[in-house]
Amino acid sequence: MNFEQPKPDSKKYSDLISEIQKGIIKIPKFQRDFVWSIDKTAKLLDSILKGYPIGTFILWQTSERINDIKNVGNLDIPDTPDGTKVQYVLDGQQRITSLFAAYLGAKIQKNGEKKITDYSNIFVNLDGDIDINDDQLITAEPIGEKYLSLHDVLNFSYSKARELSDRFSEDELETINSYSTAFKTYEFSTVVLRKEDIDSAIEVFTRINTGGQTLTLFEIMSAKTYDEQQKFDMQVKWEALIKELKDIKYEGVSSTVILSLLSLVLSRTKECKRKTILSLDKQLIIDNWDLGISAIKDSIDFIGNSTETSMHSGVINGICNEIDGVIGMNTDALAHEEWAKSWLLRISNGDQMALEGFYRHYESSVYRFALNKLNQPADAADILNEVMVEVWKCSHRFEGRSKISTWLLGITRYRIYDRLRKKSRRGLEQDIDDFCDTLTDQQPNMEVVMSAMDDKEKGKHCIEKLSDHQREVIHLA
Repeated sequence: MNFEQPKPDSKKYSDLISEIQKGIIKIPKFQRDFVWSIDKTAKLLDSILKGYPIGTFILWQTSERINDIKNVGNLDIPDTPDGTKVQYVLDGQQRITSLFAAYLGAKIQKNGEKKITDYSNIFVNLDGDIDINDDQLITAEPIGEKYLSLHDVLNFSYSKARELSDRFSEDELETINSYSTAFKTYEFSTVVLRKEDIDSAIEVFTRINTGGQTLTLFEIMSAKTYDEQQKFDMQVKWEALIKELKDIKYEGVSSTVILSLLSLVLSRTKECKRKTILSLDKQLIIDNWDLGISAIKDSIDFIGNSTETSMHSGVINGICNEIDGVIGMNTDALAHEEWAKSWLLRISNGDQMALEGFYRHYESSVYRFALNKLNQPADAADILNEVMVEVWKCSHRFEGRSKISTWLLGITRYRIYDRLRKKSRRGLEQDIDDFCDTLTDQQPNMEVVMSAMDDKEKGKHCIEKLSDHQREVIHLA
């Protein structure tokens, strides 16, 4: 096989900005929002001025077009010219956006903030010493008596020097010129992935972001199905539906609902596992998207009309939870986790119908786990109710650092321990890690699992009756 290895390259600051302005370098929408503060941007530029390495930019070069960011604050980013390959940023988005915003003085209002940050308000301190590492020459606030805007330094020229001659001496103008040259000649390290298929790009993005953002199934499919010519943007279309539902007082429909419905209809195997959804044909999805959305709307309308009452969130929650339940039973482990997370999100928003769906899905497994530990059906039923009350109260505390099954069994284990402690009983030492993977309604043989756990408890009890010497032999074996 002939594999084309990505090759290291470099770009100068002006070339980087020029390629963004021409629509050649693009930021895909599946990247997280720009969150860097103006102070962090200033520190980045200070590092560049001093010649420090700032990390490598990883770009994906392709002829494909996926949904991308159309502007940085008040600055529009044009479409890529026809016939030109685009380079999507897979790693380095915060740094590249910072460089672009500072170079052109973008005005950016970040998500969740009311104020608009003006990135032209970054300054270069001429009183500082570039050879002193601790001296930060580029800051978000002017420092010292001699300073000027970063924009003037980046765009320094003969005419600009004449304009500034009444403020700065010849030596200071020479310093400004040297700083400008340092920026213009700085080589940004880049690696370009030249595999055309989007699956390779998504795999690279996922691997380099193992400690950060993980792409959802919807984000992946939104990128794979984007089509400029057909004006199809899955994310935009889904947001339009969510807005419609919000107008009728309902929020919280999982985006995997539409993907699963389409997969059940379009896939050869008539299932909606993650792997099956990812393999769906792009054009088939585009052609049948409106039908899928209409099916969801018609289901909601039907339930609303059949109740002979005005549409309200409880009714809609009911139908959506029933759809979730039917589809959720046909999903694989990864997709199942996404369904469970969507339930928790609704629960955290006070959705009682979502709690009912969550309860139905997990009650058998939680009850059996509690019964195995307590040997009292009444106690196990109490534990189940206590756990679900805890879920209702504390669903907003789930941070996604573990599987929902692990989180739920952690709550169950604590409640069992608390009950045993109050009854002055001991014995809750069973490790639940292996059992967590069995916490699904579709588990085919829960009785076998519970029996095996019971056998392990009996074996442990028998070992405790042996002499010290015999137990030592068993443990060594």
